[in-house]
Amino acid sequence: APCSERVTPLRLGRTATPTVHPANAARINQPAHTEPRLSPSTQSHLDLILQVFSDSLQQVSDAIADIPDGRLAEQPAGIVNHPAWTLSHLNTAAGFIIQLLGGTDGAPTPDEAKSFGPGSTPLPDRALYGGKADLLASLRKRHALAEKIVRERHAEYFPRETPPQLRRFAPTFGRIIVYLLATHESYHLGQLMQWRKAAGFGSPKS
Repeated sequence: APCSERVTPLRLGRTATPTVHPANAARINQPAHTEPRLSPSTQSHLDLILQVFSDSLQQVSDAIADIPDGRLAEQPAGIVNHPAWTLSHLNTAAGFIIQLLGGTDGAPTPDEAKSFGPGSTPLPDRALYGGKADLLASLRKRHALAEKIVRERHAEYFPRETPPQLRRFAPTFGRIIVYLLATHESYHLGQLMQWRKAAGFGSPKS
């Protein structure tokens, strides 16, 4: 079924201890990229959230790297959310962060929001989606723009009450934006991993 997302309150309780395959242990313990990081003593909560946002971009890039462009819209084993739609959707979501904070450069167009926003339907027609290189380049650019505007405007915008059409998702702009920064891409990364397995690619090599 098409992706349907709803921001819900965190649920606290006992969780199972995850089992890590030995082959993946080294990757998990390595940072997702080599950019300089702040020392723990100087990291704010916002720094940590934005670091997760940056890490998820690298993980999505790794998950897409070895998939041929022409196969990005395949829907193997009934998996609807294919990589071409996922990259387009994540582009739209990163642009939505910018839009929520009053930015225009990088904000999604009306066509993007309709075709790739929440509730949109992924279609198996490769021609409906951009090329892999272009989609990744756009996602990286929007990530950078989103991080910049979040740092500049979070204090002003995060406490604001959401407009009526967004209130069913969350009560404040900050709650929606933190979800998009820290959770949303990881959610779709899991779907990309399922797609890779069904399409015969297995785990990413990088």
